[in-house]
Amino acid sequence: MSAFKAENSVEILPDPRTIKCFCCDLNWARFDRPFPSTTAAMASDWHAVDAKEYFDWHVEFGCNVIFCQAYLFGGTALYPSRLGPLAPSNGSTLLPRLYEMSRDAKMPFVSYFCAGADLTVAGWWVSRQKRRYRNRMCSYCCRTKRGKSSRSRISFHRGKCTG
Repeated sequence: MSAFKAENSVEILPDPRTIKCFCCDLNWARFDRPFPSTTAAMASDWHAVDAKEYFDWHVEFGCNVIFCQAYLFGGTALYPSRLGPLAPSNGSTLLPRLYEMSRDAKMPFVSYFCAGADLTVAGWWVSRQKRRYRNRMCSYCCRTKRGKSSRSRISFHRGKCTG
């Protein structure tokens, strides 16, 4: 098995080849006061996140792959973006800093956008001129097919858009 390598890239397969990745789900925030609770994270919840501490904790935990969300379901981007509001302060550069640290350590980096369940954007809107329709359940924009209603064209529960 060979690793996919872009131009001027480094070999980043984990060693040993067993992937050890821990997902800190930044979509949620845990609070102890006024009582223990877990709630959907707000942009300000990640203002003081320290990328080096996050990276070091994962390495000490035994991870050989670094993971971080790019866009949270609360509408917050953890990298410079126009997609949504940025997390303030350190939160707005968390993803690019972790990516650079993982590259320097020759570790794989994994990320994803949690846009399909966005709590602040009701749905993805695209031009009807291109015969595409809004879909509240799926982050993909589905093309229409003749003879079927738009709802019957979408199969989100199978994990992908089949429209």
